[in-house]
Amino acid sequence: MTDEPEAKAKPYAQKNRMEYLVAYGGGANGYVTRGIPNAWLVDPNGKIVYAGHPSRITADLIEEHIKGVRLTPSFELGEGLEKASRHLAGAKYGKGVGELQKVIDKNEDSDLVARARAAIVEVESYGEKELAAVDGYAEAGYYTEGYAKLQRLASAFKRTSLEERIDAKLDAWKDDDRIQAEIAGEQFIAKAKEQVGNRKYKDAARTLVAVTKGKKFEGTKAQARAQALLDDVMTKL
Repeated sequence: MTDEPEAKAKPYAQKNRMEYLVAYGGGANGYVTRGIPNAWLVDPNGKIVYAGHPSRITADLIEEHIKGVRLTPSFELGEGLEKASRHLAGAKYGKGVGELQKVIDKNEDSDLVARARAAIVEVESYGEKELAAVDGYAEAGYYTEGYAKLQRLASAFKRTSLEERIDAKLDAWKDDDRIQAEIAGEQFIAKAKEQVGNRKYKDAARTLVAVTKGKKFEGTKAQARAQALLDDVMTKL
């Protein structure tokens, strides 16, 4: 994020291979930094609980500030649909939809059936949004996160109308050599970042060279990210 105009800042971002999201021409109160990289950790209430170098954000710090956060939607189904509610609360959407369908097939209560049908639509709408989010990860070059999400969706939405499409996309990602190279590259980068955090700069450089010089990584976004990080690491050697 920069308060410099795009015309001035964009050439710098391109020259330095800043492949991540860059916001031009403005900022937000409280998000102040005098250098990069800089990160902020914001709690569920919008309060900045950490500002500084991203390598100093620990798992314990994150865990401390995400207690009680619900990452999956809450489905309020009401009386008569308790079993389906329990499945959905546990992110077992396929089982939840299955229970809702049983209610529809076996029940003559029009209100109960209507609520069950509405719940199925809501669950599958949520699944559609989650599946679409995978494409967003791919466009941004975050294939590891996208692949992990696909695996979770494949498990959670079994025996729903989304199962076939999710499985097809997961198989396509597994068979795509470029995507698998991106994922492997991201794993190297994650390892290098950990080494940088421990000030093992020579080890980090060797890890990153495996990506910047590796033939299978040629032309990948991971290679560009690795090169940008390597350039920064070299200044510390």
